Amino acid sequence: MFLLWGKLFFLVGVMVYIVAALLSFANFIDYFIRGFPPNWAVASIVWAILEIMLAAGSFFCFLLARQKLQEPFEDNDFPTLHRRLPLAVLAGVVFGALIGGVLYMLAYVKVDELPEEIKGPGHRLNL
Repeated sequence: MFLLWGKLFFLVGVMVYIVAALLSFANFIDYFIRGFPPNWAVASIVWAILEIMLAAGSFFCFLLARQKLQEPFEDNDFPTLHRRLPLAVLAGVVFGALIGGVLYMLAYVKVDELPEEIKGPGHRLNL
């Protein structure tokens, strides 16, 4: 369940970052038209570029969760899922404004709480 919420959060993050970048570009045009000091206009462009990079990172996190985490989860391959979740936690903290990382950390803890015989190498749980 945490994997699904993590993926949805990153999709919402992509949309939020893109809207924020569009608003920053609109600020740049407004500053340019009204004749504000050039450093304000440059700051709005730098902020827009940063938000575009955050949107790309958030979209990358969504793809990471979809390709690298969903397959082991659906196959009940918990050792592989346990091995791949720390990268998703780190990416979630950086690009998910901490909330994405917290969701993946909760998934990591839940997988870590499974009994050792289930987490053993090659063992698959039939749910």
